Amino acid sequence: MMKTMNIDWRPLALVALALLFLAPRGPYLTVVLLALGAWLAVRVGLAAWRRAEGQAAGTKVTYWRGRRIEMPRTGGGSPRPRVVGQRLLAALCLALGVWLGAAAVLAVARLVAG
Repeated sequence: MMKTMNIDWRPLALVALALLFLAPRGPYLTVVLLALGAWLAVRVGLAAWRRAEGQAAGTKVTYWRGRRIEMPRTGGGSPRPRVVGQRLLAALCLALGVWLGAAAVLAVARLVAG
């Protein structure tokens, strides 16, 4: 099932490793890494959400003799499990981005307060 989920976790993992190893060096670097992680997580989450929306569209595109043909989907009912899983992962990335952004704002507030 994870093979069908198209989320690139490498930038997020890189930021997590940087936070783990570089955070003790100083509070300013921590704030920058938290903000970078928040931006990347939100970007990845939005991209995955948009891909899931495209998969849930009501038309099927096919090509025949070099022409694009849009056909209505047959079936119906609930969305496919792949779309639901993609949206759940996108929501997880968005929640992680909001959490990292809030952590960055709190770290800046702590630096400003003294």
